[in-house]
Amino acid sequence: MKFIFMGEKDKPVIVFIHGMFCNSDSNKHFVKYLKDNYCIIMPTLDGHCGDETIYTTKEEQAKKILEYIKNKGIKDIALLQGSSMGAQVALEMVNQSDIHIKNVFLDGGPFFKFPKLFRFIMYKKFVAMVKMIQKETDIKVIRNDIIHNKFLKLLIGKDTKPYEELLSEMCIVCNSMKLESIKNIIETCYNCTLPEFHSDISNRITFFFGKEELAHMSKRRLIKKYPNSIFRDMEGFKHLGYQTRQPMEYAKILKDTID
Repeated sequence: MKFIFMGEKDKPVIVFIHGMFCNSDSNKHFVKYLKDNYCIIMPTLDGHCGDETIYTTKEEQAKKILEYIKNKGIKDIALLQGSSMGAQVALEMVNQSDIHIKNVFLDGGPFFKFPKLFRFIMYKKFVAMVKMIQKETDIKVIRNDIIHNKFLKLLIGKDTKPYEELLSEMCIVCNSMKLESIKNIIETCYNCTLPEFHSDISNRITFFFGKEELAHMSKRRLIKKYPNSIFRDMEGFKHLGYQTRQPMEYAKILKDTID
């Protein structure tokens, strides 16, 4: 696991956790509007660093991030933000943490618990996409192939242009992705057991979805489990669509959440 640490510890601390097949750079389009006023911590999860590490479980990833934060002498987090699979890791951090986390903002988290057969099908789909990426060395060619991938369009929509930079980073990450990591990623995303929280914790959590994204279908399960949490839907947006298409406005929402 690798970390980017920006700013001074005496400023309010924000921790950003990226999604599957991404890295800490995937946050930079909205982090640039926050970095001057906050202390920013951005891990790149195991298996996503371009090295030999393997993504294992959300529990282990959460533990490593919390250990890093403690070693920095940080005792309070103003905002913990997770995108897609990173939302799952962030929720597990809340479950494990004895650090005070003031606000939690989970964007597009796939909080599903699907049967084994479905998870196997999703594994095959993602393996096929990663292998397609690993066959080609030219990032532009790979990105063009991914943009026309039917499964990806189902996730992010037909207008893929705003995602081009994110997809380029995804190509770099996937180039060194191991099959074991993919298997474990699928378990995190589609075999999710929701932790128990007291209401004073769950009411600090915002679940944020694009109304048109597939992950939105897990909202009903979340409302049943965490009725005191905050739920926000953005009409007309697909997976991580608001942070990708409206990064300045997204940064303002995060700032307002802290304030």
